[in-house]
Amino acid sequence: MPPEQDAHYTDYINHLLTNRFISDQDIIDFGGLDKVPADEFISATLWHIYKSLNSPYKSLLKLFLMEAYASEYPDTGWLANQIKRSVYVGNMDFDALDPYFLIYQKVENYLRLVRSQKRLALARECFYLKIMGSAPNLLPAAAKCQPTCRIFCNNLRNEFY
Repeated sequence: MPPEQDAHYTDYINHLLTNRFISDQDIIDFGGLDKVPADEFISATLWHIYKSLNSPYKSLLKLFLMEAYASEYPDTGWLANQIKRSVYVGNMDFDALDPYFLIYQKVENYLRLVRSQKRLALARECFYLKIMGSAPNLLPAAAKCQPTCRIFCNNLRNEFY
């Protein structure tokens, strides 16, 4: 699905199927992001609150992400669409397309927009701890990071430690 057709997902898929460009036997259609109901934000938020019992840093980042998405509704700038647009134009910089890095960037932009510095500091700490782990695990985790992520995390570490 080309990114420019995202807003017309259902019509575009029907066009492809009707004109036999694709067969309904060859696809699994999970639906598009063009018409996500507002109540899905509530369901997703409740799910992440539950998941926070096992993954608090990841869950808090995703709760901030849900808030950022909800603030944009109904014209939500989904990260999945951002990744798809990048891939369609040939940007295969895996470092720049790292899902957690993209989540953090979206959350940071949103929290700066609403001028919530304390929550931004919390989001930074959650991102750092999610990616790098606790203090005893820093060296092994740092070795697995992509270069941009490693530089970013080292800058965050300098802020917190």
